[in-house]
Amino acid sequence: MAEDSETDEDFERRIRLLAARWAQDIVRREGAALALSARELDEDAIAADSQLLAIAIAQAIIDAYAGDFGEDEDTLVAY
Repeated sequence: MAEDSETDEDFERRIRLLAARWAQDIVRREGAALALSARELDEDAIAADSQLLAIAIAQAIIDAYAGDFGEDEDTLVAY
């Protein structure tokens, strides 16, 4: 939620920065596992890692809409 002294543009900028951080974390974690599975040509692992990537993205979207920023709440306020 935007603070009283903050413009809507500043609040949107902070939200975009947080979304970028979440995206980086998801790609680093689930994307790396998917890349390793693809490199090994392990079809079962590719399917499982793809599903984990989709779940992580969906959960991040759900958390954002719910306003659940978790540990990033303090970071969000700091910007």
